[in-house]
Amino acid sequence: WTTPISIYIGEHHTQEDLSIIQNHIEDLQAISGIPDMAVTDSFEDANLTISFITQAEMNVKTESHGEIALGYTTVWWDQQGSITKAEIDIVYDVQTQMERKHTLLEEITQAMGLMNDAILYEDSIFYVEYKPDILALSLLDWKLLQIHYTDIIEPGMKEGAVEALYTKAHA
Repeated sequence: WTTPISIYIGEHHTQEDLSIIQNHIEDLQAISGIPDMAVTDSFEDANLTISFITQAEMNVKTESHGEIALGYTTVWWDQQGSITKAEIDIVYDVQTQMERKHTLLEEITQAMGLMNDAILYEDSIFYVEYKPDILALSLLDWKLLQIHYTDIIEPGMKEGAVEALYTKAHA
């Protein structure tokens, strides 16, 4: 993201969901380089939407992936590689509030550009095995966000270029 993020929150959310979203926005805003983020009441003005849908609706959306998902994020980029729009879907009818917290944190953070699951780091919000008891981003998750939004990394950079910059900075 290189432009302000305007977030629309759809129906079927709880007050706790709203609190989780707002607190996570505040935490994300503490990272240098992340654009301004604010909730809007206007779907049309939003470039990030959070929809709360049923498991049946999610199954239709994700059937081509061959897995059952409790949250799903779709991201659009411009030609330079900057994220311009994101849609987040959260299943509301089969998750407890604790499980929804995990899913909200994971999907919102993925919409910030960290799209891959973590295979090795069990305490990561992105850990490939679903662990609903992880209710906060790990120190590594926060560090990855900081690196992702540092001013030396440009949208569209290839993996090798980012690795070279990081290696040089920490030599």
